[in-house]
Amino acid sequence: MAVGITACDIVPELSREETIRIELPEWPPQDSFSQSYPELSRWKIVITKATSQTCCYSDKSFVEVSVEKNEPFSLLAYPITCLENNSECSYFKPAGFLYPWILPDSPSATWEQGFLADCMAKFFRDSQESCNSPQESAWKIRTFNWKKAQEVIEAKISETSADKPFYNPWFINYSALLENLAASEFKQSLLNTTGCYSISTDYIKAATETSSQTSPILSSFIPENHFISSTNQITVKKNTPYLISTVKKYGIIVTFKSSKNISLAFIYLPIYIEDI
Repeated sequence: MAVGITACDIVPELSREETIRIELPEWPPQDSFSQSYPELSRWKIVITKATSQTCCYSDKSFVEVSVEKNEPFSLLAYPITCLENNSECSYFKPAGFLYPWILPDSPSATWEQGFLADCMAKFFRDSQESCNSPQESAWKIRTFNWKKAQEVIEAKISETSADKPFYNPWFINYSALLENLAASEFKQSLLNTTGCYSISTDYIKAATETSSQTSPILSSFIPENHFISSTNQITVKKNTPYLISTVKKYGIIVTFKSSKNISLAFIYLPIYIEDI
């Protein structure tokens, strides 16, 4: 007997797909250094799902992503900026977007979401390399409380004061957090940062004898730059080489061992080369 297919039969299947328009951050960022940021060349967009990872480039202010409803993915938006010699550089940490946990009426990739979006992408990639099924990976991703984790990170950033190091989520212990995620648990304590210290940007400029004393030193984590402009302090992690920038040409690798043992290496910012 032939079985007829009506319009009602196919609507539910079609409704599983949706296109999400995600706004990218404003460039240059609107903080005290807005006139000093390097020119934006383009955005590198990386979208990671349980089954795949795609990369593209855009000079638009938004990205449109077609997805199955409620199938998790992370979006990372790296600002590729121009150096003084017109070469490209990828210095700044990416903005991020977590789907479907962070989905307001006007979805936006934010600098504050970048770290967790990167964690989700790493988890998906590690799962694929370990030959875990996409279904299992997606299930574990769904059981982690991404919304709560993001709320904790944003609260810690907003609560930072001048008498303590700025809270930079990129100093969180990646390995411990990913292990926690794989165990389908959420421990708020894993979002704490340890071994972080503040260094005066005036000290860094004087110690490196940069020829451009008026150029600001910028953190790769955009939200920290507002803190730097008001305190002249940048946060580093003990015994961890950390690259900071003097905007359009030079970088400084800071290695903090103690307040009396800080090594600084003055370098040219690396040129960005597309993956082949």
